[in-house]
Amino acid sequence: MITRDDLSPGYQLTQSAHATTQWAIDYPEEAAIWAENSSVLVALAVPDEDTLLEIADRFTGYCAIDQNIDAQWTLFHEPDINEHTAIATLLSEEQWHCFVELPLALLDTSDPRWNREHEIQNVLRSLSNGEGVKK
Repeated sequence: MITRDDLSPGYQLTQSAHATTQWAIDYPEEAAIWAENSSVLVALAVPDEDTLLEIADRFTGYCAIDQNIDAQWTLFHEPDINEHTAIATLLSEEQWHCFVELPLALLDTSDPRWNREHEIQNVLRSLSNGEGVKK
């Protein structure tokens, strides 16, 4: 899921949950397969709504064409503020490279737990390089 960093932390969490729930409603078969085989969730962030919409364009733009992305995705619109607030999607390991530059959502490098989050970001980079996840 991808949310906006210009939203409060609580709103980022809520909007990500909205987008993910809507994605599961929109794509129930894919959601069931995801739940059975992976259940991995990664929360990424973009600075603002304009950037979120640019990311949405990647699903139909160069990443879709160049990498044959056939990802099912949902762009969530929050009616309370009349803005797009989050995207939820399911990507293959091969598709992650189109999004690896995005930071983790709610990232606070001053927090001592940041090292664990940094490790997760390195996993995403490994996926984008085609290395896969080492178990």
